[in-house]
Amino acid sequence: PQLHETAAWLSGMNSQVFRTIVRSDPGVLLRSDVPTVDPADRRALVRNLLASCERGEWVDSDWDLRLTYRKLVYPDIASDLRPFIVDRTKDIIVRRVAIDIAEASEVLALQEDLTDVALDTSDSHLPRVRAAAAISRAGEPYTRQKLKPLALGIAGDDPDDELKGCGLRAVWPDYLSADELFATLTPQKRPNLFGSYNVVLREHVVIHLKPSELPLALEWARSQ
Repeated sequence: PQLHETAAWLSGMNSQVFRTIVRSDPGVLLRSDVPTVDPADRRALVRNLLASCERGEWVDSDWDLRLTYRKLVYPDIASDLRPFIVDRTKDIIVRRVAIDIAEASEVLALQEDLTDVALDTSDSHLPRVRAAAAISRAGEPYTRQKLKPLALGIAGDDPDDELKGCGLRAVWPDYLSADELFATLTPQKRPNLFGSYNVVLREHVVIHLKPSELPLALEWARSQ
């Protein structure tokens, strides 16, 4: 581990070093100057990251490294990420990694896939939340509005309100009326969780209220 940054630095100067490390320890290369390498090498890096994660050899536990995902984009990255995003038999961690890379890379070709995962009530909770979060933050209008069932709480089990929070962020105020908003707002199921629903309640709802909607908001607050 003490040599990771040195190895990443060397890989940015020498393509052979990059290609050697990408086969043995691809996570190290997230610290390198990835955008300067050949697109084929970036593709090899993404494929090896996902394979390593699937084998349980690498987990993106370092939040700083996740910020580097946006540097991984290359032509047709969607075709490499899609199988991991949509396949419910895949491990949920590797699916989360693939979804996070798709969001960071702003891959428009995967927005329909991410929406389908978010709305699939038979899928696992974590991939659904990550897919919904990706659409709520970086989705096009035509995909964001499809998450309205999440905002209304009618899209399957949501034990910690994370799906609802992502749904509300995606559709309020553009695709959700104030009447619908206050009809769906409920106390948090897990008050100590600072997640998407908590953020929406604290920040996203109020800043988008119109003056004409304040009486409705105040009546809702009084009823609480």
